[in-house]
Amino acid sequence: MEIKAKRGFTLLELVTVVAILGVIAAIAFPSYQNSVRKTKRAEVQAEMAEISSKLQRYKLANFHYVQSTSGGVITPINLTRVGYSSATPNSENGLYQYRLAFNANATEWTLTATPITTGMQKGTGALTLNHAGQQCWYKNKDTFTATDTCLAWSDK
Repeated sequence: MEIKAKRGFTLLELVTVVAILGVIAAIAFPSYQNSVRKTKRAEVQAEMAEISSKLQRYKLANFHYVQSTSGGVITPINLTRVGYSSATPNSENGLYQYRLAFNANATEWTLTATPITTGMQKGTGALTLNHAGQQCWYKNKDTFTATDTCLAWSDK
């Protein structure tokens, strides 16, 4: 009578498979995270473009961005005038905070989206959009100065 050998995996084979899966995961996971960050940034860019449209509609309806004038001091509108619940709301995905700034005459504006310090976008860089349509991404700089490099939103 023949005795058939039991078939199965040896411990060495299992360890090899687990090691290979670990290497694949170590390579794939950072790439996946980077793709998610790009997607979240693109969501905010689209939302900023929508805010820009709302600001333009407000100006068309009111002929200016002025909320009030008192003693020669011009107070520009804030984001509550275009439908937000606060002057510095968070983005819809909750990863950025918006801030709207005007020049002294309230004729030119700049909208800034800064990554929230506890969110997954922290350290990826702030975004700006202004009245002239200039789009800037300050890659890896959540706080920036006028001398920092302005990259186009389309830059990777």
